[in-house]
Amino acid sequence: MAWVEKRPQGWVVRWRDAEGKHSTRAYGSKAAASAAAVEFEQRTAPKRRQRRHSARPVEQLTVAQIADLWRIANEGDASRMRRPGAAEYLTTAVAQVVRTCAGKGWLMPGDITPAAATSLRRANPKTVSILRGMLRWARDQHGVPFDPLVYAALRPAPSRRAERDLLTDRQARYVLARARRWKQMPLFSCLMAYGWRPVTACRLRVRDFNAKTGTVRTAVKHNGQPWEHPLFPEHVAMLRDLAADRPGDAPLFLTPRGKPWRISARGAAATLTVWYRRNIAPKRPGNVGNIYALKRLAISRMLTGAWPWPQSLSPADVCLFTGQRSAEVVVRYFVTQADRARKLVGNSGAQGALAPRMLPDTAGVPRGPA
Repeated sequence: MAWVEKRPQGWVVRWRDAEGKHSTRAYGSKAAASAAAVEFEQRTAPKRRQRRHSARPVEQLTVAQIADLWRIANEGDASRMRRPGAAEYLTTAVAQVVRTCAGKGWLMPGDITPAAATSLRRANPKTVSILRGMLRWARDQHGVPFDPLVYAALRPAPSRRAERDLLTDRQARYVLARARRWKQMPLFSCLMAYGWRPVTACRLRVRDFNAKTGTVRTAVKHNGQPWEHPLFPEHVAMLRDLAADRPGDAPLFLTPRGKPWRISARGAAATLTVWYRRNIAPKRPGNVGNIYALKRLAISRMLTGAWPWPQSLSPADVCLFTGQRSAEVVVRYFVTQADRARKLVGNSGAQGALAPRMLPDTAGVPRGPA
């Protein structure tokens, strides 16, 4: 063992030799002494004994033989399970795996190719999981080789994304009625129609709204340039009243007390989120109490052509309004919510204050990145 000490004559390295005697050597600097101590430790450290692994003989086992051996090895764990009939269930599941492999012509583990294994992902997840465990067990216990890509391909299909809580048409009208009572109708009607993020709405200034062209310039940027999107005539009238006789730097939307909505240092509209949950959100279990439920509802209405949108929009056009940078992010809303949106959000015709007379013209608006 070597260590570094500070002496009047400089930095020294001390160590103890095999006989137990101390030895000392002086160096000009602390760095040189520390490097010498590390080098001494590495030179005198006992060498670890390297194990020599004998090459395991590769056994030629068929899939049926591997299944029998794997079932026998796991029968003890299955019999100790508290659920009755666990051992019988394991035997039945293993037999199903053998039948599946035989039906696909997989007699040996080497017959399974990555492409063929990928086609099995839509089979019973338990069958895929057992086959995956059998191949790994055969490789570890008996040295049976197989393609690593097969093990990666033998994964059960991902479960369908859980449906997010979506506001019904009745709950959406309830939100607008509560917002009208609190004199926040323009803010929440825009959030529900265009899918803005709460922080995007809180950052809007009076100068961002153009009453002549009927457009609004949000803070979200595409390709480094700010962009504008058109508004429904009803929203143009609402925002024109808000922006009347106000300076351009003033916030477009204000709290019920006439103050700007506060934005945290992390760029979150926490004040608006909490206020919505306490005063506006429908009182029911689930995630509809979150203000982002309005964004999800707006995207679902755009994709399905539900009110206030007379026709469905493409994911790229939806990105123009929501500010999302990739259309792939919007597609999942259609995949997970389209059927539910058609059931819950009916086409209400011209009911409510948001009934449009025309569809906003998106011809002159640049498309977002696909």
